[in-house]
Amino acid sequence: MLSADDLHSNENREKMRRGEALTDKDRFPWLDACAEQVARVCGEKEDMDPKPALAVVLACSALKLSYRERLRMSASKVSTSILLEFVLLSASQELLKERLRARRDHFMNPSLLQSQLNTLELPSEGELHCRTVKLTKQLSVEQVSDQIAQFLSIEYGLHLPY
Repeated sequence: MLSADDLHSNENREKMRRGEALTDKDRFPWLDACAEQVARVCGEKEDMDPKPALAVVLACSALKLSYRERLRMSASKVSTSILLEFVLLSASQELLKERLRARRDHFMNPSLLQSQLNTLELPSEGELHCRTVKLTKQLSVEQVSDQIAQFLSIEYGLHLPY
């Protein structure tokens, strides 16, 4: 499990701390770093014989179609064997606010939620390898992770050890 938050530049982190929304120009190097990190983790396993079916989960706010396409393109430049599956966590604005307020020591200012929602482009029915998981107040982070792992297990025969 990788967190894209760990890959933000210091400049991006400071911008978000101040409540300033990131631009595409800010996000593109970050998205490339995300794809490179996924490819690096997958590459570490390619030396194994036999090669394992590997799943890497990257928690990332790929809000726009162009961001998801950039991640796909960047990952495919490093390795053609990487398949990216996007899982959109869908929730009410109130639940998102509540979860943001509950975060401790995180650089994203909760005031940025509205700009994130304004930026969000929901995957179309025709966008391949995109799924939605509906969050409810009752679901913990672990339960959401379990739902995603179960889906990947059924869909691709993968086991996610986390």
